[in-house]
Amino acid sequence: MHDITLLTNDNYYHLGFESLTRKKHRSGKTDLVIMDDGVQFLYFLSIKERGKEFPITKVSAGYFITRLKMTIPRNTTPDYLKYVIHEFLSGRYHERRLTPAAYRVLLDIASGVPSNISRAKLQLKYKSWYNLKGNAFVKLGIKNTVVFMRAIHVWHSVCHQVMPQTPVCTATHSHLYLVSSATGPY
Repeated sequence: MHDITLLTNDNYYHLGFESLTRKKHRSGKTDLVIMDDGVQFLYFLSIKERGKEFPITKVSAGYFITRLKMTIPRNTTPDYLKYVIHEFLSGRYHERRLTPAAYRVLLDIASGVPSNISRAKLQLKYKSWYNLKGNAFVKLGIKNTVVFMRAIHVWHSVCHQVMPQTPVCTATHSHLYLVSSATGPY
C-alpha cells in the first residue's frame, strides 16, 4: 500500500481525488505528494528519503526542487490521473536529475535573485544561464518562470502540512489548503 497526499484548496478536486483513490488503510508514512497549484498543473513530489545530492536543509524551495518528479496538467482525465499515479508508484518513471549549476539557477530564481546577479555569482554567460534555466524547466515539466514561481509560492504555503517537524519549511501559513491522504492498491 502506498500513501498519497493531495495538497489543494479546491473542494471539488479534493472530493474527486478521494473518490478516485478510495481511502483504505494508512501506514502513516507518505510516499507521494500531489500538489495542486489551483490553476494549471499537478506536481508530483516523492517524499521518500534518499541521498542528499544538494544542500537542502535551509531552503524550502530546494526541497521542492529536489523532490519534484513530474508535472501534469490539472485538467487531465480521472482515468489518466489514476494511470499516472499507478505508474509513478510502481517506479516506472525515471529519476530526473538536475546538474548542480541548474539547481543553483532555480534556487536563485525561487529566491528572487535577478538574473544578472545570479549569472555573476555563478560566473556564467548570458546564454549559458538561460540554457541551464530552460533545461531545468524541461526536466521538471515546468513551462516558464511564471509557472515555476506559482509552484514555489504554493509550496511555501503548504509545505508545513507535509513536513511539520522539519526546519526546511519556514513558510507563512497564509492560505487554507485541504490535505487529503489516501491509500490505494496501486
